[in-house]
Amino acid sequence: MSENNANISEEKAKLADTVLRLIGEALDDIGLKYDKDAEHRRIDIQFVGNDIPIFVRFSVNALLENTALYSTLPFTVPEEKVLETAYLLNHINNRILDGSFELNINEGTVTFRINNSYVGCMISKESFDVLFRKAADTVDKFNEKLKAFVEDEMTADQFLQAIEA
Repeated sequence: MSENNANISEEKAKLADTVLRLIGEALDDIGLKYDKDAEHRRIDIQFVGNDIPIFVRFSVNALLENTALYSTLPFTVPEEKVLETAYLLNHINNRILDGSFELNINEGTVTFRINNSYVGCMISKESFDVLFRKAADTVDKFNEKLKAFVEDEMTADQFLQAIEA
């Protein structure tokens, strides 16, 4: 497992495995194919949104009792665009309610992330369905515009106007 198993109670491990199973069932219910890695408690999904491919990873952390959904966008931000991209991501993050876009300035990668704690409660398949759909919609709404900006097909001002529309 991805966490130090010595620190995880049997109860937490079983609960994390149940959460992973529920995520898989939610994805089955909406007809998505995925790759499941039970040992590391993660599920990978790839599909095409309205424009470019979207990769999503669900990860379950038994120790912290949370799930994380990550979607790394399929392009790299060049060094000369890092500051402007960070500025634009800040504008996006101020417009969305759930999750955030993060920029790894060393690698030039942009990742959308939502964390969800299940401490003291059990999350339903329906909640994972909603979480996945929110993430997919958010990534799909902004990834093409971000890619256009990074590839000099759009200026920062044009980007800001496009997301305000």
